[in-house]
Amino acid sequence: MTSHGAMDAAAASFASLADSVVANLPMVVHHLKWKRYVYRIIGGIAILAALISWPILARQQITEVMPSLRGFYENLGLDIAHSGSGLIFDQVKSELRYDGGTMRLYVDGVIHNTTPEAQLIPDIKANALGPDSHVIQSWWVDAPAATVDAGGEVPFHTEINATMTQTIASVYLEFHARDEKAGAAE
Repeated sequence: MTSHGAMDAAAASFASLADSVVANLPMVVHHLKWKRYVYRIIGGIAILAALISWPILARQQITEVMPSLRGFYENLGLDIAHSGSGLIFDQVKSELRYDGGTMRLYVDGVIHNTTPEAQLIPDIKANALGPDSHVIQSWWVDAPAATVDAGGEVPFHTEINATMTQTIASVYLEFHARDEKAGAAE
């Protein structure tokens, strides 16, 4: 009889608990709705923070795809590492020569790494400029090596058939990311 009495007491206690939960059901539902709204607000803030921070944190990749945004980021005071940052052209010499009846432009020089670590060498875009500094001819030069050691130098050489219709006054060289060459017409 004692076991039945304990079970009756437990059943009565459970029934009492169930009655109190059912009686307070609107309060429980209200409490759950409040939590749901808090979670939605926190989730919205997290999504908003991601949408704001992504363009800032991925600015390097964004400006490689859309170079016109480089000025926007620089106006905000955010640094953009350019392709070839820390690399400089040194001892550059250009020469026009006749070679087998064809006028050729020869450009030689050295790429110098001014940083304390090895750097990837991007491809080079060469521009032959006229006396008015307008581009007469431009072409791509493959990177002479994949990398250059810290403080090291790598020589480069390029040559093309030069136009005979305009005078070439100088040559302007600039580094470009390797994938920019694939999309450009030569």
